[in-house]
Amino acid sequence: MFPNTSSNRLKLSVKTSSLFDLVDVRNNTPVLNTTTLLLRSSNIYQSSAFVELLGFGLVGTNSTAVMCGIETDSTNSTFDIIFGYFGDSFLYYDPGTYLYYIYSYMQ
Repeated sequence: MFPNTSSNRLKLSVKTSSLFDLVDVRNNTPVLNTTTLLLRSSNIYQSSAFVELLGFGLVGTNSTAVMCGIETDSTNSTFDIIFGYFGDSFLYYDPGTYLYYIYSYMQ
C-alpha cells in the first residue's frame, strides 16, 4: 500500500483505556472508506470499545485525499492509523463527532 521506507509514512497510535484481546475489524463498514473496530476483552467485567475511523485524510489547500491503513495491537491495547506519503503539505484528519465513536459497555 505504501513505499517500504518508514520515512514515507505517518503513524498515529491510540491507546485505549480498556484493555482488549479480541478484535473484530470491518473494512468499508458502515460505509465505503470507513473502518469499524470492535475491541473486546475476554474478561467479561472489562468494558469494550466500538470505534469508527475514516480511511483517508485530506492534504493541502485542494483537499486531496490520502488513504490510510488501520492496524490493531491487542498486546498493547492500541490501534494505529497509518497515512501514506503526503508530500510537503499539511495533513488534515478530523474524525469529528459523527465519524469517531467510542462506546463502553458491559458484555
